[in-house]
Amino acid sequence: NQGYLEPLLEVALADPKTIASPVLDVIDQQTLEYTTPSSLLRAGFGWGLKFHWVALRKDVSGDTTEPFSSPVTGGGLFLISRGWWNTLGGYDPGFQGWGADNIELSLKSWLCGGSVLIVPCSRIGHLFAKMGGKEASDYVRNSRRVAEVWLGEYDQFYYDLRPSARYKLAGNVSSQVRLREQLQCRSFSWFLKYVYPELMTTKRLVDRTGVLSQGTRCLGTRQHASGARPWAETLQSVPCSDAIAMELTLDGLLTNADKCVTADDDAADGAVLLVKCFGDPNMRWDYRAADGRLVHVASGSCLSTTALHNLLISPCSPGEPVQSWTFGGSGA
Repeated sequence: NQGYLEPLLEVALADPKTIASPVLDVIDQQTLEYTTPSSLLRAGFGWGLKFHWVALRKDVSGDTTEPFSSPVTGGGLFLISRGWWNTLGGYDPGFQGWGADNIELSLKSWLCGGSVLIVPCSRIGHLFAKMGGKEASDYVRNSRRVAEVWLGEYDQFYYDLRPSARYKLAGNVSSQVRLREQLQCRSFSWFLKYVYPELMTTKRLVDRTGVLSQGTRCLGTRQHASGARPWAETLQSVPCSDAIAMELTLDGLLTNADKCVTADDDAADGAVLLVKCFGDPNMRWDYRAADGRLVHVASGSCLSTTALHNLLISPCSPGEPVQSWTFGGSGA
C-alpha cells in the first residue's frame, strides 16, 4: 500500500532495538480478493509454537493509530535496523526451509533487550500460502530449535502439544545458546509475565492428544475463503501426511494450538471450523472411545466425513464408519 514504509521507519528510528511490523491485509489465494481485517490484532502463538492472531489486550487503550506491542511479528514482513539485526544474529542459521523464523527472531528481540511493535498506519497485503507436507516437517524441526533455546523450563508445554518433535533431528543449538548467554537475555518467564501473559491461560488439562484418523485419511484444514472470517479454517479429511495434531481437553475442547473446533452455526450445510477459542458452547465435544464417535455437545450430532472429504456435523448413527475417529500419531 502507498505510504507503508514511513510509519515503520518512524518507529525504528525512535528506538533502534524495536522490530516494526505492519498490519497484514489478506490476499485470497484463488480469487486475489483483498481483505482488510481489524488493525487491532496482535501476532501471537500457542504452546506448539504455531502462529496465530490474538485480540489486543483489554488493558491497552488510547489512540488506535499508535503502535502497540505484539508478542511476535506477523511473519517475514517487518522493518529492523541493521545494527539490531546483526546483534541478534539474524535468523537462526540452523533453520531449514519454512517456518517459526518470525517467532524465533521476535523472542530474541524481546528477551535480549528490544521489542516488537505493530504499526497500524502501515498496511501491507499478504498472500498466505498453504502449508504442505515438506513445510510442516520444516516447521516442526525449526520450532523445536526455538523451544530448546528460548522456552527454558516451559519447553515441556511445547513437547506436550508436539510429541513427535522429540524424535525430530533439529541440529546442534549450542551456538544459539551461547548467543543467548552473551547477550544476557531474560528468561521466558519474564516474557510470559510482561509481554504475553495470555499464553499462560491457554494451557489446559488434556484427555487425549494426536492425529484424528479414519483409515488412511486424517483431520486437516484448508484456508477459509470467507471475508467475514478471514482467520477461520475449514476442517476437511486430508491425507495423513497433511494432518494436524489435536488435543481433547478434559473440559471438552478439541484444539489445535490455541484454536478450537466449532460447528459453524452460520452454515446451512453444518460445516465445521477451526477458530480462536473463546468459550462458545458450540466448541464442546464428547469423544466416545468405544465406537470413536465425536459428539457435538450443543447439537447432539456427530463429526462426519462426506464422499468429497468435507467435514460436517450430522445425526449420529451407531456403527457408521464416516463417524468413527481414532486418536493417535502426531501431526503439524
